Amino acid sequence: MGAGYALRETAVRAKAAGWAEVSDVALLKRLRGCGEWWKQLCVELLCEQQGLFAHTPSMRIIDASVIREPGPTGSQWRLHYSMQLPSLECDYFELTPARGAGTGERLDRYPLKADEIVLADRAYIHPRALQWAAARKVGLVVRYNSGSTPLLDSRKRSWPLLPRVRKLAAAQVRQWRAHTPTSDGLLAGRLCAVAKSAEAAERARRRLRQQASRQQTQPRPQSLELAGYVLVWTKLAETTSAAEVLTLYRQRWQIELAFKRMKSLAALGHLPKHDPESLRDRLYGKLLMALLANKLGRCGRDISPWG
Repeated sequence: MGAGYALRETAVRAKAAGWAEVSDVALLKRLRGCGEWWKQLCVELLCEQQGLFAHTPSMRIIDASVIREPGPTGSQWRLHYSMQLPSLECDYFELTPARGAGTGERLDRYPLKADEIVLADRAYIHPRALQWAAARKVGLVVRYNSGSTPLLDSRKRSWPLLPRVRKLAAAQVRQWRAHTPTSDGLLAGRLCAVAKSAEAAERARRRLRQQASRQQTQPRPQSLELAGYVLVWTKLAETTSAAEVLTLYRQRWQIELAFKRMKSLAALGHLPKHDPESLRDRLYGKLLMALLANKLGRCGRDISPWG
């Protein structure tokens, strides 16, 4: 399962190892019936881990990643994933198709709690999401996206984003109070910013141009200029300084590393191209492997002879 072998090769290896003598067709039928069982095992592992966080400040990272089989005809799914800090343990996941209604990245997909600090990428910011988080007193720290979330001043006039950030020197940190429009009126928050180095800014602009080229579009001039800065929106209390907010947001990279580990070590992208019925079942099996690896790592720290 974790090595990404084809069913026929798996059957041959199982026979050679003396584990089982089963054909690839019989193995496929068994895999089709294991999906719900594997899913329940994953849920039980998550429930078991909840007790680990009972006495620690609640902080989590959320994100989603598209899982695709290599090749132009490969199937695609989206893994919605949440992990706790500082333990890096998964506490929620959901599998959806990569396309279609209800499959996008949304805050209300996750079981967020009041007074919980949540780190999220720019896909999760828009006025309705900010309003939803504020109503539930979720401490959101989210990358700002100028294309989805307009900024206004207290008089509902356009907030001058570019003139403000242009004054920042490299590595300089600043914050401003700003508002975003919602169905209930203006929602106040803070925009925290730090200017990137010239090299980092150029790398970010290069990625924007490459992405636009793949989509056969042109990047907006404003997006290219804003690529030179890290902009983070939050409603955390001002006792948390702008530098601390940006330091918190840097921890979001841990979930990107988790996706990379699952896709490389657990071969999460090795999925059947011609059998959609067993695809979801295999995904749950691979997620179970990843969760078990987390548990073994956690337990191994307690029984290791080196402490």
